[in-house]
Amino acid sequence: MARGLPDAASPAAPTAPSPASPAPDDTPITLTRVRTPAPYPVRLVGQLRNGCTAFLAGPCHVVTVAHCVYDPERGIWWPGLEFSAGRNGAEDWEPEGSVTWRATEVPDGWRQRGRGGGGGGGSSSGAASAATATASEQYDYAVVVLAEPLGRRLGWMDVGCGGGGGDGRAQPLMEDGGAGGGDGMAWVQVAGYPDDRPNGTLWTQRCTLHTPRMPQEPWPAPAPEEGVAVAPAANRSSGSLSQAQQAHGPPPTLPPTYHGCDTRGGSSGSPLWAVPAAGGLQLVGGKQRRPCVLAMHVAGDYRRRWDGGGRLTASRRRGVAVAFVAAARGSGAGAGAVGGERAAAEAQGAGGGTGGGERWVDTGAAAWIRAAIARHGDC
Repeated sequence: MARGLPDAASPAAPTAPSPASPAPDDTPITLTRVRTPAPYPVRLVGQLRNGCTAFLAGPCHVVTVAHCVYDPERGIWWPGLEFSAGRNGAEDWEPEGSVTWRATEVPDGWRQRGRGGGGGGGSSSGAASAATATASEQYDYAVVVLAEPLGRRLGWMDVGCGGGGGDGRAQPLMEDGGAGGGDGMAWVQVAGYPDDRPNGTLWTQRCTLHTPRMPQEPWPAPAPEEGVAVAPAANRSSGSLSQAQQAHGPPPTLPPTYHGCDTRGGSSGSPLWAVPAAGGLQLVGGKQRRPCVLAMHVAGDYRRRWDGGGRLTASRRRGVAVAFVAAARGSGAGAGAVGGERAAAEAQGAGGGTGGGERWVDTGAAAWIRAAIARHGDC
């Protein structure tokens, strides 16, 4: 489902810059305010005028949560979608200006859920239960098309980056102390605008993400209301469809997953991107790739347990996220790299995988986002 502003001008796109080289990873384990000016790649994260977090995912495209864009209960589009990249408090309120928007899309699965949403998103007081999350948060993502090609100047993040995603290359192996391990957990970095901190300040943390498992191939054909794009997204590097999508169609949209990051209301839309492995930057063929967003924070899940006397005995708070990648077993599980490049990458220990013969593949959410970006590629 799309919404657009008529007669919106889009200025000519400048030459795309080379991605800046990030410093060696020293992201704190505890939530810490980002220094000013925000460094790469944290500067690709920004705030919408309505208070939600969003991040650059294309030349003129940002990704955020659907509940900050469209209210399915009332059938209304939320205002305040102007985007400020790298905002970090009053002293750095609009370092890249405030960019207006010209179109936006949410998946049909969100529109048909009949679940309301609001500006800041996902506070613990309105935390979703596991059942509610399964029923609605799996479609809680949206693409906002900017009126200016901000990403041409700042760069952007890739959504997914498993087989068939991002630039079509294989994801580096997740090693101990690196991006993750064989227990279904991955180290990620998160950045956003929690509403329990000073207004408009940008905070980041290194934390863990539970990576879900993809159903066994062949994947079932998604129903139209699932919000998966009818035409599978093309690889950005070659323009060809991934092997898995050619054989089985688009991947399924999975139930939401969970993470251990310190997120609050206002963090909705925060990207969780892969922390480089212990060897350093993620390189394929000698080229640095863009940050890979593995999931996006959408809500909080806060649970308490009392004993028979009414005393609180346990409590747990965890974040709910839309997963953009999942683990799949076997060499045919959506391999994005092809031919000699993939073989060479695997031989050098840089092939995509989670260990134990498993490989990351993109989910239906990632495929839908890339297809929406492709539909609005006239930056």
